[in-house]
Amino acid sequence: MTNLFGLANSLVCLCARVRRILWKFCARARIDRAGARTPYRCEVYPSASSQKSDKQTKLGVLFGDLDKKYDGFPCFSDWFSEWVGGRTVAPDTGIILNHYLTAVLFPRVSHKIWIRIPRLVVLEIEARGNRNEREGKRLAFSAFSELRTLRLCHEAHVFYGELEGPLLSGFSKFSGKNQMDPLIRREIRNETSIADLYATQKAQDKIVLLTRDLMMACSASAEDIDAFYVCTKKPEKMKFEISTKILTNVILEMAVMFGKIRIDGLKENESLILEGMWSGKSIMDWYKKRLMVKVTTSNSVRTKNYDTGG
Repeated sequence: MTNLFGLANSLVCLCARVRRILWKFCARARIDRAGARTPYRCEVYPSASSQKSDKQTKLGVLFGDLDKKYDGFPCFSDWFSEWVGGRTVAPDTGIILNHYLTAVLFPRVSHKIWIRIPRLVVLEIEARGNRNEREGKRLAFSAFSELRTLRLCHEAHVFYGELEGPLLSGFSKFSGKNQMDPLIRREIRNETSIADLYATQKAQDKIVLLTRDLMMACSASAEDIDAFYVCTKKPEKMKFEISTKILTNVILEMAVMFGKIRIDGLKENESLILEGMWSGKSIMDWYKKRLMVKVTTSNSVRTKNYDTGG
């Protein structure tokens, strides 16, 4: 009997630990999308041609804190723009899912950034949304709202080239198994080859990769693709820089994560309920970052939708 009680207690402790791990992972992902996990850093994993250029000597390959100004170095906006050199930036799936372009890069880079989305990234987001997991669908809708923002506000386009047979068959085989990165790099090489085929001399027809996956950046560099790796400066620590805008984004992400948030005590006998998910929520609701706000008292419920962005 004692052994049974001991086993039951161990299982309870294990379940609690798993819940804490899941909470930590989910909360960090939501806070990433709000742009609150500062400071961020950016590293360049250069191709062979970039290693031979004077950029590496002049600019270095690491900008340790995107919000700092270093003596003898340009600010991050100028540093990033000079490294990119007018070329097109292709984000991978993680960058889109976690809103790193709109939440991290665009607020810090004042120069024009040309954005082109690999078709496999769009397909991977769609496949995630088509699975029956609740969190997967929410991530997909959130990612599609990010893509809509990039297209409407930043003139982003999908890759011009159609997906060839091997890429489509590879997608069908590896989708959902964390093995899509080699196919995305291959699509980037194919897209660059189209510009080379037509002897296009425009800088924006050359493509660099933007990722928050260190192994993706290393592999891209090994395959002669310039890769920019953006991440938190100290991933093991959680430091928040809370402005009004970021606080709004954090609340929105948490409301989506949990479905609703209830706040008591703001006024006597009154509760505030913030709903991030509701039946019939549309893509425009996602794009506008819309919250359904309910003010409840003992006698009444007042409901109103608020747009927090878009």
